[in-house]
Amino acid sequence: MNDKQRKQISNSLKKAYKEGRIKKRKTSKIIKIKCSGCNKIFEVPFWQRNKKYCSQKCFLFSTKPWNNIMKQEYCGKSNSSTLKKLYKEGKIKSWNEGFTKDTNKKLKEIGKNISIALKGRRCYWQEGNKNWNWRGGLSFLKYDEKFNRRFKKQIKDRDNYICQLCDKKIKLLHIHHIDYNKKNTCKENCISLCNNCHGETGKNRENWKLFFQDMLNYKYNYNIGNIMITIIPEELPSYKLIEMLK
Repeated sequence: MNDKQRKQISNSLKKAYKEGRIKKRKTSKIIKIKCSGCNKIFEVPFWQRNKKYCSQKCFLFSTKPWNNIMKQEYCGKSNSSTLKKLYKEGKIKSWNEGFTKDTNKKLKEIGKNISIALKGRRCYWQEGNKNWNWRGGLSFLKYDEKFNRRFKKQIKDRDNYICQLCDKKIKLLHIHHIDYNKKNTCKENCISLCNNCHGETGKNRENWKLFFQDMLNYKYNYNIGNIMITIIPEELPSYKLIEMLK
């Protein structure tokens, strides 16, 4: 784009905003959440309302108890030196404390024998209806005829071959159904995810459903759920934008 074209676009946009022909971009609602690790209050957009921790460090320190001790006293030092001091001071105890060398050897041998015995063994008590994650055989249902390569490519092109959770640009992407219905194949119900992020959507399905619906409403101006946000398309060519605003 030349400087003249940029000036034309900026002037035309200013006129359109003043006359009311274009609505300004509406940002998503901002919510205040209390961190479950450090008890600090931090701001988050509405489509990230299920977030529990303010940062990755806070997540690590809260999930592992020995990290909390390191944060209080030995923060900033290497892990190996801090762990040695904590073991010497008695704040952390090893799982085999009090055992002799002979008992440790016996325990290792028993563990090896158990792993060899269980190799190739089927768990009949957890198959089919007996499994805790059984949902009536939904995984064996077939997809709709519309869910083909052409449809998948359209959604990947819409998302620019980027995973919508981790923001990584990958060619091998999975197309996820937001409402977990294989026969509901439409652009408003599908989103592109990588392999790792797609595996995380198996749990808490209702929360993931609301999360992705709000995301598509915010990004692509879809009318899903309760939220509707108008956005000017950024990928629109400059000559078309000037013609629309004249």
